[in-house]
Amino acid sequence: MDTEQNKLIVRRWQEAYNSGSLDALDELLTQDWRSNSWPDEILPKSVENAKASDRMTVQIFPDWHHTTEDVIAEGDGVVQRFTFAGTHAHEFFGLMPTGNRFESGGINIFRIDAGKIVEHWAFVEELGHLTQLGADLSAAWVGPVTHRQRLG
Repeated sequence: MDTEQNKLIVRRWQEAYNSGSLDALDELLTQDWRSNSWPDEILPKSVENAKASDRMTVQIFPDWHHTTEDVIAEGDGVVQRFTFAGTHAHEFFGLMPTGNRFESGGINIFRIDAGKIVEHWAFVEELGHLTQLGADLSAAWVGPVTHRQRLG
């Protein structure tokens, strides 16, 4: 499979989440795919649990949306730089709903094999996200996070 097809798989994966067309994940993820997206202790990795995780996220942030900023591919690897945004409408790991709108960003790294995602590694600006939701974070942690906002 060539790099353009691999990039298309990642774009289809993102669109499945953005549109709520989660059945597309059956075609895009292998049954034994690996990811660091959430701890296995919370929800073991499976295609069905990927769908369940997204449904939980959309309950907390009803207007949750990712925007792909860049997609770069080489061989079986694809890197996606993205931003995501939403409004905090329900409890999020003990953080009561604030109604705050947030925008943050991150990087996804994928490995594609035989037209399916076999590995997904997500790296997200979690401190920026939590700060915008109103989490009480130490100034020592918040300083580097708001640096991105000053650059933008």
